[in-house]
Amino acid sequence: MLERIQQITGVGLFRDIRAASMPLKKMTFIYADNGRGKSTLASILRSYTESNADIVRHRKTIGATIPQHINLLFSQGNRARFENDTWTGKYSDVHVFDLDFVDRNVYSGGEISPGHRKRLLSFALGSDAVAARTAFNDASGKADEAKRALRLASEKLTIPRGSVTLARYIKPVQDVNIDAKIADVRSELDLCKRVETIRNRTGYLLLPLYAPDFITFISILSANYDSLSAGAEEAVCAHIDHINTESFERWASSGLDFIKDNHCPFCAQSLEGVELIRHYRERFNIAYKSLLNQVAYLDNVIATAMRVFNLALLENKIEQAGLVTENWKDCLQLAVVLPDFDKIKGVVQDLQAVLSRLAEAKKNAPLSEMQGEYEKEIDDAVTAINDELSAFNTAATAANLKIQAYKETLETKNEETLRVTLSQHEATRLRLSPDVVGLISDYVAAKTAEAAASKLKETRRGELNAIMDATLGTYQSSINDLLMKFGASFRITEINYNYAGGGEPKSEYAIELRGEKISLTGDGSSFRSSLSEGDKRTLAFAFFISVLFHDSDLERKVVVIDDPMCSLDNHRKNHTITIIKQIHLRSLQVIILAHDLFFVRTLRNEFLKIPSTQIQDISTLRIIHSAGDFSDLAKLDVDLECESPYYKNHRMVSGYADGTHHQLHDTAVAIRPLLEGYLHRRFPGKISPGNLFGEVVLQIAQSQPNDPLFFAKSLVPELNEINNYAGRYHHDTNPQASFEPITPSELMSYSKRALNVIYRGHI
Repeated sequence: MLERIQQITGVGLFRDIRAASMPLKKMTFIYADNGRGKSTLASILRSYTESNADIVRHRKTIGATIPQHINLLFSQGNRARFENDTWTGKYSDVHVFDLDFVDRNVYSGGEISPGHRKRLLSFALGSDAVAARTAFNDASGKADEAKRALRLASEKLTIPRGSVTLARYIKPVQDVNIDAKIADVRSELDLCKRVETIRNRTGYLLLPLYAPDFITFISILSANYDSLSAGAEEAVCAHIDHINTESFERWASSGLDFIKDNHCPFCAQSLEGVELIRHYRERFNIAYKSLLNQVAYLDNVIATAMRVFNLALLENKIEQAGLVTENWKDCLQLAVVLPDFDKIKGVVQDLQAVLSRLAEAKKNAPLSEMQGEYEKEIDDAVTAINDELSAFNTAATAANLKIQAYKETLETKNEETLRVTLSQHEATRLRLSPDVVGLISDYVAAKTAEAAASKLKETRRGELNAIMDATLGTYQSSINDLLMKFGASFRITEINYNYAGGGEPKSEYAIELRGEKISLTGDGSSFRSSLSEGDKRTLAFAFFISVLFHDSDLERKVVVIDDPMCSLDNHRKNHTITIIKQIHLRSLQVIILAHDLFFVRTLRNEFLKIPSTQIQDISTLRIIHSAGDFSDLAKLDVDLECESPYYKNHRMVSGYADGTHHQLHDTAVAIRPLLEGYLHRRFPGKISPGNLFGEVVLQIAQSQPNDPLFFAKSLVPELNEINNYAGRYHHDTNPQASFEPITPSELMSYSKRALNVIYRGHI
């Protein structure tokens, strides 16, 4: 229980109050005019129970430089302090009903917003659902955090995955050849740019095989001269053998042409009768000369036959074939082996040497047929050369077919398709990169965490829903019962909850006025326009009270109600008093903040009717004006503040007569209105209002026996004497009343005489 407000510094109009001498009791009334600080006290207690320092900080005393400080003393010496913008210690929970409660939880600006419904549900569930609500809010916060982490992890994959769906992108991918595939596609894209150039590339030109004409050469080699006589042949051969000199036979054949006049061209001797000369002439006749001419022409025959082997041209063609291979290597691997030019050249040179050797041998023995396998040797050489060329031609033919087939495939190349394929391959390679693999791992982990957090949130939601399902149903009947007892023409229906908009749940209800539902927001037939301010305040109070009455821990809580009578008519005020009495019996402490003294007195008197309530259980305080237009706390005498003028005058006169006070002037002034009040009460309706006291006495003096005033006729002399004395202190009969001297003994006498009139009723 809050026992004392030890100190409030720098909060609202409480610049610096020290009220330790003014205890708060189980039932405490704090009276103040509007604008003196009642709402500030309510806000301080709300800040304390909610541990919300902002509520106090936002009420910092305007113009004050001193730090805010609050010191509240609770039962058993426990203190709650507000220092350095922080509350320390909490010993009793407090329910506060004030304008802030209405604005935050029920309505503001004539409308009921989703925020109102959310906070109302939180308030309605109370401590019974604190653990479940805290667990749900914690799980909801973690779920939101997990969703943010998942969204961030997903966003990090947005650029890498491109247009691929996230679900597809995170699936495992295995492709060890992705770099090769990318290289292949890029190569094909490059080809697309060079299609026309590639189409114009040529294939291999086949190399013609050699077919040299060695028939003449071979026929000369095989020719002989066998028409000579045996004697001439023998003689010439013997002579040639005798000379034994190379080319002698050719020399001898040619030498015959130099014989003139049958004389030796060397010694000029006559050759007449020389047998050897006759033999030579027989041997080297025209046929013989023809053969020798053919043999002599062998070099030309060889040259003509060997002209076929144009090695320079062959070398050029082989080089061109090599260029074809080089030109296609960016597209095709052509298995074409070029002819071995050096080998061919060597074979040609060897063939040339063989032919020259054979020709020389024939020249040395023109009449003899060449012996040996020289024809095969020549054929083998030509075959060796042509085999080299044939091997190339076979490979070149196959390569040309491959080239043609490749060119045909170029027709099917689609650059756009290839670019799409390249993009897919590059995305796959990026997908397999360590950075992206890490991002996917983070995403999968975040997704797992988000799923777990969402599942926990739904579990906690279910637990909270179970409590709300069990709680809210009872509130509807309770609130409507309160509204009925308050005499309200409306009721609430369909009270429930929802999670619309995400986050914490909100209360959901409808207001039914004369059988029609009214809108909680907006213009027209709505909460704003259809319900009076008193109705709205009544609805808010019904919500508050319903929650209080369902609080199983209310006996350990303090209830603060700020201006419970605001905007309420008399019937509702009466039932409010009944409600507050019930709260008093069920709670730890009730603190009423009010601006109506008579309501405070009425409520106090109602509490005093409760058998268990003693006057010492009630504390009455007031907030008063202090220096500097600030506020302070003071004790309140409710009866004194609420007494009527008659009772006040009676207290003044009787108090002086009893010696309890010595206020001479106030007592002297009070005597005449005291008697006026007495007569009005003794003869209600018989004395005209506004008559001066002398006129009232005259009216009694003139009364007749059938007039009730006649029963006071015996008082007329006494009343006149008292009036003559008391009139000296009233300005209506004595303009110098303020300066009229007062004799204490005389005042004592007339005070007692006035009291005797009242008490006795006659003289």
